[in-house]
Amino acid sequence: MLKIKDNGITRQFHLSNKYLSYVIEIVDNQFVVNRYFGPTIPFFAGSTHLDSGHHAFAVYENNNNFSASNLPLECSVSQNGDYRQNSASITDKKNKPLSFPKYNSYDQRIDFGALNQMPHLRGKKGTGDCKIVCVRMNYSLI
Repeated sequence: MLKIKDNGITRQFHLSNKYLSYVIEIVDNQFVVNRYFGPTIPFFAGSTHLDSGHHAFAVYENNNNFSASNLPLECSVSQNGDYRQNSASITDKKNKPLSFPKYNSYDQRIDFGALNQMPHLRGKKGTGDCKIVCVRMNYSLI
């Protein structure tokens, strides 16, 4: 099951089955944050309030009340505030990072015929034989 919460400020993707829940949130329209991964939960209220507060060494240029280094990023952002181990690294000849993962947008494509029993999808019509829902992340190399 996929639940999408989009309030204009943050976007939250909650993927779940009967065993696991996986919640990804887009913070400040660019940081892909891993909010929850564990046993299935019916809903995730959010935890963005934990991100705010004064950060003495905030490297985010827009505001010192926010620091990307405190976020559990889904994709590490080399030399931009995330000082943990990189999940992946693409470097040039001088070992400088070439990638800056940044959220762009999302598109929900699904076979509505298979999911007509879900209240928020009743009355929608779709085509195709899609049986799964995928979240696709596109990365740009600078």
